[in-house]
Amino acid sequence: WSARSAMCVRAMAVHPSKELVKAVQRSKSAKECSQLLRRHREHINPYVLSAAMAKFRRLGKPHVALALFTRARERGMEQSLSSYNAAIAASEKDADRALALLQELRQSGPEMRPDVISYSAAIFACEQDHRWETALELFQELRDRGHEPNLITYLGVIAACGRCGQWDKAVELFEEVKRTHQPNIISYSAMIAAAERCGQWQRALQLFDELKARRLEPNIKTYNALLQACRSQWDTCVRLFEEWPRRGLKPTLATYNAMLAACDEHARWQHALLVFDDMQTRRIPPNIQTFTRLIAALKKCGRWDEALTIFKKFTLVSRGALSKDAYGAMITACGRGGQYEKALELFEELRATLGEPDLPTYAATIRAALRAKKFRKAVHLFAQLRRQGLDPDLTTYSHVIKACDRGGYWKNAIHVFDDARRLDLTPSASTYRTVLRACVEADQFDKALDVFNDFRDLHQLGTSFDFPLRGREQHAALLDLFDNLLTSSVEEQRASCSPGELLHKSSAFVHQKDAVLEDSCCDSCEQQQQQQRERILQTARAR
Repeated sequence: WSARSAMCVRAMAVHPSKELVKAVQRSKSAKECSQLLRRHREHINPYVLSAAMAKFRRLGKPHVALALFTRARERGMEQSLSSYNAAIAASEKDADRALALLQELRQSGPEMRPDVISYSAAIFACEQDHRWETALELFQELRDRGHEPNLITYLGVIAACGRCGQWDKAVELFEEVKRTHQPNIISYSAMIAAAERCGQWQRALQLFDELKARRLEPNIKTYNALLQACRSQWDTCVRLFEEWPRRGLKPTLATYNAMLAACDEHARWQHALLVFDDMQTRRIPPNIQTFTRLIAALKKCGRWDEALTIFKKFTLVSRGALSKDAYGAMITACGRGGQYEKALELFEELRATLGEPDLPTYAATIRAALRAKKFRKAVHLFAQLRRQGLDPDLTTYSHVIKACDRGGYWKNAIHVFDDARRLDLTPSASTYRTVLRACVEADQFDKALDVFNDFRDLHQLGTSFDFPLRGREQHAALLDLFDNLLTSSVEEQRASCSPGELLHKSSAFVHQKDAVLEDSCCDSCEQQQQQQRERILQTARAR
């Protein structure tokens, strides 16, 4: 550093600004660049400022670049088009600021009118902020002003369309790129990434074959985008993951995270551990996303013990910098592995360190509390969830009503049921019966009759019934009537359906909110599915 500084000082005696720009561009760190600017602040002009801002952005310090620009304006330094362009590029995470700076350029004199670089930087800022329509408007405005978009401009608009699911528009723009420019590997990588975001994994593979036909050499970013796009196709992911080492490419953190996402989606916990081991062998440091996906892959196969070991290891490595997703995955893994107390303990730890959990984490914890027979805790968690303004799904409501039933909280059961109906959710037949019994225990016959008629009218089962008397005998008669009504309906369906048709009907009931036969159909298939899951797990552990 001292030798470079001495050479810089001697050169600046002749061409101060020019040599300072070169020194800034050669700097190896943000600290070195800052020292140069402080030592030679008298030579800073708009061109030196532009070079420094661009360097800070490349070093991952865009906020420092913007601070330099703001300070220079406050001191009255006249700005150039290049310094404005550098400021717009540094505002890639703040689309409003990038658009405001572009508007300033529009209102400036002829020598400061925005150029292709200005518009391209603003388009990339819109892409980061999911503003694909604004990006297209800027693209059209650029053309209207007589400028010809370059390849980077096209890539920004394609990325903006892909991020927002506008696949047809992205394809249209890419075809235009083929006609007006020579697409390179960066172009194809961007288009494959757009295909991934739009759920077009077949088109991603076609683009990969097309780039190889053009004799373009895929880089690791191409493979990363393709792995993400094809994560639903397990065999393809394995082939791609084995292909990049043969091309001499070095994997990145994104490569391993993409493969772990595929392992998670296909419940391949053995492969997930192998991928993680390979990552450690190559000394690539994991991040929160890595551990979250690894834990998620393990939890799907009931490997809560391995998941917990990795979770504890990550706690030490990250010095406690865990995410809510990592906690949620671990809570779910412990719940499925029968470690209900550990799940509840992790939930309290999450609330103490990161604040209120999200809806899936609440749902997993309520389920764990129910299975741990901590019924009061489940009801309390549900109350917290609703105070956070979260709307639970039907499964969570069913679990809470079961907790109310088993804990003897009849009034709570009625309240939770009414809350579910206000959200237009249709509980299962067993949930209806639980609430009916709660009404009986609470001596709320009118409410019980309303629940019964709601169930009957919703599913068009039988005719209405009149109960002129009030009392325990009528309560018991109403429960018997409900059981007979449900049994006759279920038996009628069983007589006319094969087991396979029952499973199909169960799926249809979920979509049609027909909860009468849902429980019955699922019960018919549950034992067979459980046996199949156990066989799969035994085979996996043997391997």
